[in-house]
Amino acid sequence: MKKSSTLILLLCFAILFAGSINAQSKIGRLFSKSEANVLFGRVINSVQITTDQLREAVANAGDYIYITIKNNQAVFTNGKRQSLFRNRFMPFISRDEKMMVFSKAAIEDLLDHLNSSSSSAPDKSGNINTTASATVSVELRGETTTLSSGSYTLEWALACPPSCP
Repeated sequence: MKKSSTLILLLCFAILFAGSINAQSKIGRLFSKSEANVLFGRVINSVQITTDQLREAVANAGDYIYITIKNNQAVFTNGKRQSLFRNRFMPFISRDEKMMVFSKAAIEDLLDHLNSSSSSAPDKSGNINTTASATVSVELRGETTTLSSGSYTLEWALACPPSCP
């Protein structure tokens, strides 16, 4: 009897563990820009990328996107520190250099909010403004890196190292 209950208990743990291996946790949360300024401090350095570049990084990523600014360039990599931008020079990032990690799902949330909040009303000339949120700022704020565009800022990332998914 004791042997079968131990086996059942081990089987339950194995099932729970197997389920958690494939479950991607969402890393990152959207804040208003004013909340971000209060919570994470002022922007020390900022580099602009286009929303198309951010979409390219998301399309080329696995579950997680590693972000930093180096040599005044926005750097987006995968867990192996390989660039997520095609045909673009990227400074070398060693494994011991700190990058901030966001889940792909969190960055997609930012892009979705930008798409839903962009204005499609015509301007004075009758032209429809489709570039209202055409840029994203990669921002260094003290110990963290944020992504901001429109009225949104994405933060609550993991620092890698030490926490590298």
